[in-house]
Amino acid sequence: MKRNAYSLVEVLIAAAIIALGIAGAATLAHSMLLQQENSARVARAANLQEQIGVLYRLGLDAAAIVNVLPETVLFSGTPSTNEYLLEFFAATNAASGPSSMEVTNCRLIFNSGRQTSGALVFETNDIVLARPAIR
Repeated sequence: MKRNAYSLVEVLIAAAIIALGIAGAATLAHSMLLQQENSARVARAANLQEQIGVLYRLGLDAAAIVNVLPETVLFSGTPSTNEYLLEFFAATNAASGPSSMEVTNCRLIFNSGRQTSGALVFETNDIVLARPAIR
């Protein structure tokens, strides 16, 4: 007898292989989406910190900087998903230079994603800011 069709077992094995491929592609797409979202949060925070640096060099104090920024920035507490925590403190690692410079550290704490448990992951970025002492 001549066999012209696939058996049920062959069809089930082929379907399982295709299902594994589709599941792998869906997992990869989901991972890439999460990574893109995390990268966007980090880029937004870096941009915000750059804006803070420019405003500081223009002579604004911390309270005025927070009022000008387009993002929700806190001075204390724990930031939520779309909030940032801003801290200014005395620079301890500043390079020596003219005494007519004001030097400070600027720390920005922000949410960069979620753990597999669902808890928020926070990152910290510190920069040293300097401006001429005009006061």
